Amino acid sequence: MEPHIIENSFEKPEFQELTPVTCDKCGSAVPLASREIVSCIYCGASVQIPAEYQRSNQAKNQLEEIKKHAQKFLEKLGSKSKKWEIWLSLIPSWAFLLILLLGGTFCYDMIMKTFKYWLSLKLEVYYADYLSDSYTVPFDVGLFFVLLSLAMAAFFIVRRRVFVSRRLMTVLAAGMPVKPGGPATCRHCGALFMVNENELVAACDYCGTENFLQVPEEWLSKTRKVTSFSGRNVFWAEREFEREMTSSRLSLFNQLKLYGFCFAIFTAAFIQGDSTEIRLWKDHVARSERELFAIASDAPIPRTGEPFKMHGVYRMYTDGRQYKYKMALKKDEILKFSNVGTGTFSLSLRSQYQRESHKIEPAQSKEFRINLGGWTDLLITTYPENHQPTILIELNNLDSRRLPQ
Repeated sequence: MEPHIIENSFEKPEFQELTPVTCDKCGSAVPLASREIVSCIYCGASVQIPAEYQRSNQAKNQLEEIKKHAQKFLEKLGSKSKKWEIWLSLIPSWAFLLILLLGGTFCYDMIMKTFKYWLSLKLEVYYADYLSDSYTVPFDVGLFFVLLSLAMAAFFIVRRRVFVSRRLMTVLAAGMPVKPGGPATCRHCGALFMVNENELVAACDYCGTENFLQVPEEWLSKTRKVTSFSGRNVFWAEREFEREMTSSRLSLFNQLKLYGFCFAIFTAAFIQGDSTEIRLWKDHVARSERELFAIASDAPIPRTGEPFKMHGVYRMYTDGRQYKYKMALKKDEILKFSNVGTGTFSLSLRSQYQRESHKIEPAQSKEFRINLGGWTDLLITTYPENHQPTILIELNNLDSRRLPQ
């Protein structure tokens, strides 16, 4: 149960000096308690405590609880703000928003690249090859605004806490020393404080008024007249502090609800993305397979196996030319090129996460294991050496694993 709050803490009740209650049986004094009947610690006899003694003892206990409660809050409010909190509170709101947009955009871009790489691993193809470029835009925008709102909320909560603490400490600040270099004085009665130099708060021995002892002078320069005999005490400060912080938390909660609603809409749009993109991607896969593994009109060597089973196909290329293909490959597939002719050629394989280039001499071969699937650009370059290279192209390690249906 919270103790009853005395609005003016320096108005303490006067307590009448009490005579100890003694045991009627053995004559020894008994400890004062709030109960009506207590037992003698020596003979065990029951001793009745007068009603006025009980009320006086309850009032003293209540006052002690109030002091402990006040001291606890004073230590909380009087604790010095961290340097980063003070530094953050000095930044204008517009400047913080500008810094957040510039720095946050860069950090957010790195976060989204990591997320999209994870998404690509799950799909086993580069996500932008499997989905449209705009497919993840709703999710990107929704998440960005959620992170932006959290950063802004944290900024304003810290800023408000520092400002509220500063204002309340200023109102409850001790008075100036009578002489420069002397001890601080009570803001209510002007009595001197004789406390340790590191003490943050103290109650006056004369009037009981709470005072903050280490309030920076720059905080007091504009409010010194207001603080003198303001009549404010620690309980008023506690109510003001809690009111301001509750308002900040409520603002944050409402902001999170708003952005959470927007995020839910964006996420739903992301999940309900156009399924035709997947079908179109599969059509592109089939066309790229037909393009690479079709028989050239001038190829004298026939293919081996059936098309689209990808067992292998021979192609004869004209000397001194470049051939470009765009191949849709899956994760862990192996694309093998064997030079079975007399001409030399070069191979370059380019995808989102893979870059390889090799020169293949006659009777040599090279395998490309696909680290992460998706559209892969393939460039074959032949050289003017009066020899036309003949290449055996094989796509191996195909199994039942396909793209998500």
